[in-house]
Amino acid sequence: AYPFFQYADAFLSYWGPDAKSVHTEEVTKLSIPVLAIAGSADWLVPFKFLEQFTNAAGGPSEYRFYDDGAPHSFVGREDRTTSDVLDWVEQEVID
Repeated sequence: AYPFFQYADAFLSYWGPDAKSVHTEEVTKLSIPVLAIAGSADWLVPFKFLEQFTNAAGGPSEYRFYDDGAPHSFVGREDRTTSDVLDWVEQEVID
């Protein structure tokens, strides 16, 4: 285990009840298209949250889930991620 050093106000600013990090509340304010991407080894964005986040988006939204052990950094999946983003942007611009 790693030690965790953080001041209480810093912790609450991110994790507290009125924090801007309540992403499923913040994303409802968007009216633009949203593409969310996460991987199966991403402990920060598990699949269930990816679905909730995408469903909560105020604008048209989609997600991509890399079920191949992809971490939060997508290391080793740069080409796939780039391709997915470019294809999605192309689709959004054309539609």
